[in-house]
Amino acid sequence: MDLIYQGLLRYGRSSPDYQRSDAYSVVVRLPGGEADLPLLRVVIEEENRRQSPLPVESLIALAQLRQERRLDTTTLAHAIQRNEAIARSVLERLVEAGLVEAHGVKKGRTYTLSPQVYRELGQSADYVRQAGFNLI
Repeated sequence: MDLIYQGLLRYGRSSPDYQRSDAYSVVVRLPGGEADLPLLRVVIEEENRRQSPLPVESLIALAQLRQERRLDTTTLAHAIQRNEAIARSVLERLVEAGLVEAHGVKKGRTYTLSPQVYRELGQSADYVRQAGFNLI
């Protein structure tokens, strides 16, 4: 199931839906539809640069940011089912890779996709709405 989940995220699709599961059975709905090709391009370029696949936690973070536009460590920790220290580490590695940008300090810190990623997605104006105008 992890490979399916990772594949869905890699292609820019939503996470599997387990809401219909109960104490006796697991029901999963795998989203279909068109792949998010611009996001896939960003992921493939990063994987080529790294010469290794992005970890599933990083794919989850990118998918969350693509959907919600802004993310904090608490929200990501819940999404990846890990503690906040690991979520922060995932986000900071994405910052170092240039895929994500950090805003604020310490507990109030939030993250958005970087201006380069928004540009590659063809959504530069969305970055400005999230982060404000660049001083330049």
